[in-house]
Amino acid sequence: MVLDQIVSIVISTGNFYAIWLILTLSLNYEYGYNGILNFGKVLFFGVGAFAAGYVVANLANFVAGVAVDMCSAQAVQLRLETARASPAFAIGGFLLALAAGSILAGLVGLLLTSSTMRIKEGFILGIVLLAAGETSRIVVRNYEPIACGYHGLVGIPNPFLFVGDAQTSTYYLSILIWAVAAVNFITMVKVSRSPYGRMLKAMRENELAAESFGKNINKVRQQVLFIGSFMSGMAGVLYAYYIGFVAADDFTSLKTFDIWVAMMLGGVGNHVGAASGAFLVTVIDRATRTLRGWLATLNIPIEMLYVRWIIVGVLMLIVLMYRPNGLIPEGPIKTPAYRLFDTANLRWSRWRKS
Repeated sequence: MVLDQIVSIVISTGNFYAIWLILTLSLNYEYGYNGILNFGKVLFFGVGAFAAGYVVANLANFVAGVAVDMCSAQAVQLRLETARASPAFAIGGFLLALAAGSILAGLVGLLLTSSTMRIKEGFILGIVLLAAGETSRIVVRNYEPIACGYHGLVGIPNPFLFVGDAQTSTYYLSILIWAVAAVNFITMVKVSRSPYGRMLKAMRENELAAESFGKNINKVRQQVLFIGSFMSGMAGVLYAYYIGFVAADDFTSLKTFDIWVAMMLGGVGNHVGAASGAFLVTVIDRATRTLRGWLATLNIPIEMLYVRWIIVGVLMLIVLMYRPNGLIPEGPIKTPAYRLFDTANLRWSRWRKS
C-alpha cells in the first residue's frame, strides 16, 4: 500500500514536471533568447486548458447526438461513458483539443503582440500580457459557457480511458505527456543552436544592431510570441487532460511567477538550466502539497502554502547572491560549424608549438 502511494506520487510529480518543463522552455525561448517580458504566461496556459475542456465537452454532445448542458452531472457521465466506449472519440477528441488549444493560444499571443508593436518599450507588452491574463481569468470565472464559471468544468476524460483499467490508462497518459515534453525540449534545443537562434540572441543583446543587418524586429518578435504561446497552450491542454478538470482559479498570476522563478533559478538563455529550474520548482510544489495533506491528518496547524513561498523565496535569494546567472549559466551556442572552427584552431596551435 505504501509502495503504491510512493509510485503514485512519483508519477504525478513527473507528469507535473513535464508540463512545467514545457512552460519554462517557452518562457526561456521568449525572454532568455529574445528578451520579451512575458508577464502573462498564465494567460496562454489557461487558454489551452479552457479550449480543451470546451472542445471535448461539445464534441461529446455531438458524438452522442444530444444537447445537454456541459456543466451538468449528466454531461460529465456522458463524456466519461463515451470515452470508455469509443477510442475514436477519446483519442480524436484529445488530438483535436491539443490542436485547438495550442493554435488558439498562439493566435492570442500574436494578437496581443501585434497591438503593442508600435511601442518600443518592452515592458509595455509585459504589462499588457499581465493585465490580459488576469482579465481572462475573471471573465472565465464569471461566464459559465466557457468553463462552467466558478465551479469549473469536470469530467475531461483520459484519452486512454477505453483501455478499461484506470491505472494503465494513467500510465499511457503519462508516457504521452512525457513524449510531448521531450519533443518540445529537443525542438527548442535545435532551434536555439540554429542561425535563427543566434539571430534571436543578437536581437536580445542589441536590437539596433540586428535591425541594421536587415532583421525585421517586429516580425521576429511576433513569431517568437506565437511559438511560445503555442507551447504554453499545449501545456494547458495536457494539464487539463491530466487532472480531468479545469477551473479559472487554477490560472492565477502566481502561476506566471512560478514559471519565472523556474527559469531564473535554472539559468536564463539555457534550456538545460530551464529544465533544472522547472524540476526544483515542481519538486518543492509537490512535496509541500503532499506534506500539507499529511499534516492535516495529524491536525498540525501549519499552512504549507506559505512554507512553500518561504522556501522558494530563500532559494531565489541564495541563487541571486551567489549564482546570479542561475544554476547552469548561459554558454556559447556551439553549432557544428563553430566546433569545426574550434577544432581547426586547436590543431593549428598544436602544429605551431611543435
